Amino acid sequence: MKATRLVIVLWVTMNPIFTKANIKCWHNEEGIRECGDRIPAKYSQGASEEFSDSGVLLKTNPKAKEINQINQDHEKANREKADRLLLNMFSNVNEIDSARDKKINQIDQEIKLIETRLQKLIENQNKIRAVLDSSNAKKNQERVKRLNNDVLSTEIQIKQSNQFIKEKKVERKLILHKYAKDSERFIELNTKH
Repeated sequence: MKATRLVIVLWVTMNPIFTKANIKCWHNEEGIRECGDRIPAKYSQGASEEFSDSGVLLKTNPKAKEINQINQDHEKANREKADRLLLNMFSNVNEIDSARDKKINQIDQEIKLIETRLQKLIENQNKIRAVLDSSNAKKNQERVKRLNNDVLSTEIQIKQSNQFIKEKKVERKLILHKYAKDSERFIELNTKH
């Protein structure tokens, strides 16, 4: 009994009279329209149409976008999002300038603080070297070793401080550039509306 049911189910599903196979149509490289139950892989990214077995148009599939078109669409969406954000954050160019100035002042304060620290590190390093050069220090090898370690440690801190200042100056330039572009874009967007 189960075998008979299985045969009937298979016959119904495999019989073209009972299946609802949609017809798919596409264009080949010569532009000739071809149709079948499946679109060949080499044409699957092109535009196609899907029809019912009675010939009624069910669906139109546009050509798949190419990578550069997808990237352009993504860039456009990001630009539109950035524009909305810019317009929502600021009501005029003076507000943009004020935000820029706050960030620049903060960076300038950080640079000034590190420059003060750097000056003290250099002074300390000079004092340590002066002690090392004195004749009293050379008599005590343990003290010489400790002072040399202090000089090396101070040199590392000086290098790190100089690197920090360098990075902050780069950040300062980037902020100036970003806010200049934001001001230009804000003006451009407001003249369009």
